[in-house]
This record gives sequence, structure tokens and C-alpha cells, in this order.
Amino acid sequence: MGVKYYKEYVQIIEELASGLMRIDGFYEFFDMALEDWNLSSKEDRIGFAKTMADDLFYALGSDTKIELGSGAIKYIQEEAVIKIFNKNTFVCDILL
Repeated sequence: MGVKYYKEYVQIIEELASGLMRIDGFYEFFDMALEDWNLSSKEDRIGFAKTMADDLFYALGSDTKIELGSGAIKYIQEEAVIKIFNKNTFVCDILL
């Protein structure tokens, strides 16, 4: 199906990466322990999150809900938005 978007792709990935970093344990996507995550530099953490955002953006084209760490991301095609949740609590919208 693919994710439809209207903004610059780079901007979407930056916003999505920022939102993903608000999900507890999201770094487990990389099979990374909390200790290793904490030892990573800020630049590395941002890089990891952007890489993850890129992968998940395309995955949402075929699976509209993806669980991640203690949260989830959900693509709502009709609204052109990705919703981010942490522990079943709404975190933010990424407008596409």
C-alpha cells in the first residue's frame, strides 16, 4: 500500500525519530541494552533513531501498527498521520 506523505521526507524522518525516542525501550529494536544505549553519544542516539524511523516508515506501508519497546506507532492513512504511543498513552502525531 505505501505511506502517503506530503511534507519533505527528511522532515518526516526527523520528527518521527524524535517521537520514537519518547517511547520507553525503543532502542531494543536494535537489540541494544539500556546500558549500551546510555553509553552512546547523543549524535549516535539520534543516528540510531533516524535509521529506525526510516525503516519503520516503510514498514508502516504494509503493517499499519507496529509495537516497539513499551509503545507503538500507528499509521492512519485517512488522516495522513503517524500516531506514537508510549505505554498506551498518546505521545504525539507526525503529520505527513
